[in-house]
Amino acid sequence: MNRTTSDKLERNNSSEKAAVIELSGYVELGLGREACRVARQILAQKRISPAAFNEVITAIGVVSDPKKWMAEMELAWQRQSEAFRRETNSGMLALYGSSNEWGKASFHAKPAWLCCPSDFLWGIEALLQTGQTKPAARAARKARQALEAVEDEFAFSCLIEALATYHAYVGEWSEAFELWSAAPRNQPFGRNAAVGRVELCLVKALGIIREELETLAVMPVETDQELMLPGNALGMRQDTEKELEKFQRALEKLVSAERRSDLGVNRG
Repeated sequence: MNRTTSDKLERNNSSEKAAVIELSGYVELGLGREACRVARQILAQKRISPAAFNEVITAIGVVSDPKKWMAEMELAWQRQSEAFRRETNSGMLALYGSSNEWGKASFHAKPAWLCCPSDFLWGIEALLQTGQTKPAARAARKARQALEAVEDEFAFSCLIEALATYHAYVGEWSEAFELWSAAPRNQPFGRNAAVGRVELCLVKALGIIREELETLAVMPVETDQELMLPGNALGMRQDTEKELEKFQRALEKLVSAERRSDLGVNRG
């Protein structure tokens, strides 16, 4: 490398570092417009350092609507090297996952690329939401291995939530219930665990109601004359159906159809 090229790279690095410091300062001060301006300057560079790129992701999550930046971020990410994309994939996955852009997130959710706890949290959800259950199963196996070695409580919480989400989705409710039972309640996903356990009980109850209604539908109406008057058997069946349907309506209001799908009702 000649001296001119070396000097140019050094100047570019210094310029980028200065831009990152400026960006961080604007974010701290809540100056969104100025922060966005600097973020775009960083993204416009032909070559971006992974640290600067991740700083931009963090900044736009604070001062702007990430959805407005996705196309710009993706273009900047795609033109970088393979090593860069590997190093910054977690940020892109979190960017899409936190915005519920599961189709875009799934592109960054390849099981081989998932490494940190938040990767599994967003990645497994993205794969499940896009119907990729086999890759999700591979990701879940990796998450289980990571769970056995993790010591940080937040990381533990992320992995528990990721695994419970997977097992609930595929109808393995006992495993999901056990995982959510073990989740620390003082972490950000503590609410998910507490609510998730209750929701599993509710969807199990819905399953019992469905079974009972199906049994009533095929059961012949027979009357033991020694125990009841003619016509009472039919009336008792109708009363039972009404009572079960009342419970069914109440539970379906508590757990929406979309959430029931997430909890594997049709697969459980």
